Amino acid sequence: MIHHSAAYYANGSFVINGVKSANLAGHIKYNRIMRPGRSLFINGLCVLPGYLEPAQTEAIETRLAGVTISKDTAPYK
Repeated sequence: MIHHSAAYYANGSFVINGVKSANLAGHIKYNRIMRPGRSLFINGLCVLPGYLEPAQTEAIETRLAGVTISKDTAPYK
């Protein structure tokens, strides 16, 4: 399975990736450790809030609802 990963920065920029299930735990861990201020959404749900406020994460989750990706984009950004 390919998971939709959306990473948002405090300045409003973002990065979208497709992540294989086998790489998902490492992808989340990397973002938690190496990108502590970046917010990370997996399959439309916030897994790392970063600097975003709860209202901002809810708005992004609403925008990402139903978005899918079908290709693994490794190496991830």
